[in-house]
Order: sequence, then structure tokens, then C-alpha cells
Amino acid sequence: LALKQLSLSADSEDQSKPFILALNNHLENLEAYNHPKGGCFSTNPQYSDVKATALVYAVLNEASEYIELEEDRLSSLLDWLLEKRRKGVWSIGKKEATKKYTNRSLHVLKVLTDAGLNSELTGTINKIYEKVNSTNDIYSKALMANVLLKSNDERGNQLMADLLKE
Repeated sequence: LALKQLSLSADSEDQSKPFILALNNHLENLEAYNHPKGGCFSTNPQYSDVKATALVYAVLNEASEYIELEEDRLSSLLDWLLEKRRKGVWSIGKKEATKKYTNRSLHVLKVLTDAGLNSELTGTINKIYEKVNSTNDIYSKALMANVLLKSNDERGNQLMADLLKE
């Protein structure tokens, strides 16, 4: 946000240098969370984590507006997330659809819809929507509304209207 504001200023190049240096530093620190088999880990370096990978992707994607990244860095993270979805690692099944699991899936789904992969995710979006819509969890409903609105799905407006009533 600070870089976006600075970019509107006439003196933006001089003012943004310290922010870009700090951003590069933080991105270098993120490299330590790369898992050798793909994706990123969170607390346990032995296991890749879909939510951690999605969050790293989101940070790198936004940072790519201001700094150069390795060309394949974003695409490899995205490919890894999609591969995990195909294998069912973060998709919603009937028995494992706990609140924590649903929210993790929603975070990943939001990152993927922000990346413009809405049409590939229709089935997953529908499954998660069914689960979220059957709960009273305001946080999950808000995350789901974000995903649906990003996908130009009218159900997002309905979820928002329902949330405003609560």
C-alpha cells in the first residue's frame, strides 16, 4: 500500500527506494520457507503446506508489481497449488470439512481466484460454497463472498446481503 501511494507522487523514485530495498530483504527471507519438493512450509520444514504456499504466492504476486522476480517463481507455486488440488489435498470432502479445513481451503481458493483461475475452480468453489452456506460462521462466509465476487458469481452478493443482516 505504501508503494502504491508513493508511485502516485512526483518524487516517487527517490522515496520508494528504501521500501523496495526492504521488500527485497523480506522476499529473500521468504526463500528460507521453500520446500525442496515444491511449495512452502509453515512451522514444520518436513512438510509443504498449501496455506503457507498460497500466502507466499499472494505476497510475491503483489510484490511483482514493484520488483523483478524470477520468471518461474510465481508459476511454480501456482502449479504446485493446482497439483495439490487435483490430488485432493485441500479440496473439501464430506467428512473432513471441518471449520479449520474449510477456512484453509478458502484462503487458498481466494489466492487462486485472484490469480484468475476461476473457471478451473468451479467445482471446488461450489463444494466449498455448500459447506460454508450451511454454517453460521461469519468469517467463512466473508471469505467465500470474496471468492464469489472475484469470480463474478451472484451468490457473492447474496452472501454479503446475508452477512449485513447478521
